[in-house]
Amino acid sequence: MKEKFGMELRSMKMMATVLLILGLVALFFPVVIAGIVVFIIAFILILIGGMYLSLAIYGAENEKNWVTWVKAFVILGIGMLMLANAQESAMVIALLLGIFFFAVAILVFVVAYDLYPTQGWHLFLMDGIIALLLGTIIFIGWPEQSAVILGLLLGIDLIVEGISLMVLASYYQKAFRESEV
Repeated sequence: MKEKFGMELRSMKMMATVLLILGLVALFFPVVIAGIVVFIIAFILILIGGMYLSLAIYGAENEKNWVTWVKAFVILGIGMLMLANAQESAMVIALLLGIFFFAVAILVFVVAYDLYPTQGWHLFLMDGIIALLLGTIIFIGWPEQSAVILGLLLGIDLIVEGISLMVLASYYQKAFRESEV
């Protein structure tokens, strides 16, 4: 058990280190990272479109088969357009992300209001303020700085995840050592 725990702990620390390094790379090269994000999303869409196309070609014949054909070509088309227009795709992704942050802020503010005055309501309020701030940052820089903002937000997220995983690994290591005594 001790060996297995040690391997899992090393894996957690290694993953945390990788996340921290990727986060720092994203902070220093945000436009490149935004391009990679666009490429990954486009690749996933093309893959899904190809699966729908395969389903349309080899699937069961019925009266609604045309819907599968339409889905396949629409999804494939969007993926290919994203690859052909990476900068514009980054703008759209940033816009959707900004809208998402504003929606999250509104929902979290409602939850904080509902929880007031119970203990912990202020954490939801803080979460809403941060989401509102992130949405505002995106919209202030949109559309000119969309790629930079996407890369920076991804970098910050990766760094926070890396730190969280490293702290969690340290906590587990300390708890395991204390349990051995």
